[in-house]
Amino acid sequence: MSEVIYTFYVENNAVPESSLTPTIIKMIDIEDGSQTSNKPLVSELSDGFYKFSYMWSASASPVGYLIKIDTGDLESNNDATRYITMRIEPNDYLSSTAAEIKSSADSLVASASTLVGNSNRILDIEHGTWKIEGTELVLYAAGFGRAADTVIGRYDLLDANGNPTSVSPYQRVLKTLVTIP
Repeated sequence: MSEVIYTFYVENNAVPESSLTPTIIKMIDIEDGSQTSNKPLVSELSDGFYKFSYMWSASASPVGYLIKIDTGDLESNNDATRYITMRIEPNDYLSSTAAEIKSSADSLVASASTLVGNSNRILDIEHGTWKIEGTELVLYAAGFGRAADTVIGRYDLLDANGNPTSVSPYQRVLKTLVTIP
């Protein structure tokens, strides 16, 4: 849910109209034309400025509302001053929308970074050099995620009985693996 504060200004002959009692007299759903009886209350800020707030629900809110406000300016003979119309919609709360977009973008960047790191590791293993040094299999980077010839992993080589060997190893057991950059 996001609460959005809406504002409007009332003036008559270029003079701000203060101490009015504006009310929302119509609030029409722009999807189906239905009217709601749950209309927000309007309050004065100062110098002809007024506000009301509306709580948008992520799941139950309509696309938007058309609103007609009676400013309460009974001394004005001008309907343009007496009535104000406006459209409100959930996307009016930009800071919430921007925060959601940023959060999604940050998540995508983190996922992409992890994917690039994992892809570079696979490329380094597949294209890098493998050497048996003593009873260890040593993997060297090919230069995809690290400088070429950087040790990226070490494995102990074991025979079928689980003894260290450098000849005809039966299995390898991870000893060290550098973290993905």
